[in-house]
Amino acid sequence: MTEKNAAPSGITMEYGTIDSGDLESLFTKDRDYLIMESSPVDGYQNLRYEIRFPEVVGLTRMEITIQGVRATKFVNQNVYAWNYNTATWIFGYSMDVRPALKEFGVSFRGSGYSGKDRPIRLLFTADLKVLDSFRVYLDSISIMAESEAPEATLKDKLMALTLVYPWDTIWYGGAISHLTGLGADKIIAEMEKGK
Repeated sequence: MTEKNAAPSGITMEYGTIDSGDLESLFTKDRDYLIMESSPVDGYQNLRYEIRFPEVVGLTRMEITIQGVRATKFVNQNVYAWNYNTATWIFGYSMDVRPALKEFGVSFRGSGYSGKDRPIRLLFTADLKVLDSFRVYLDSISIMAESEAPEATLKDKLMALTLVYPWDTIWYGGAISHLTGLGADKIIAEMEKGK
């Protein structure tokens, strides 16, 4: 089991706009806020944005910490995580955001939330049936990701073979089919397929 802390790597606004701040505003709790303003959609004021985090191979659980969040109106902001296995947004928590600063924690367990070339994606939504826009202030967001050890790579398997065979008989890009035993046949087959 491995634990890793990660800062956000990207943000996309679907409804609403960024008034001030940027992605770096979310790295630490320092009162350097990312300030977002809602926009009107079908009679509601909507704020909908996605924050991405780097991929975590073998992810089994993630704890999201949202610090220093407040809004100019009382609003519920829902938090979802994208699940690649089901190709759906999975609901995680509804934050009761108020004019006073608050902190929230959200957990997601299970597989499918990240992987190789699959960043962690979080969706935040809020809407109010009001005429005037509202703003949400966000100071920092981070993830503690827990993962299983990924399957050994081909390079790892070859390194293990060096315990039995000297390096001069194990080399990349050539014919090494004379190696046998300890799963070498499978490794050789994978190498010949270009894996």
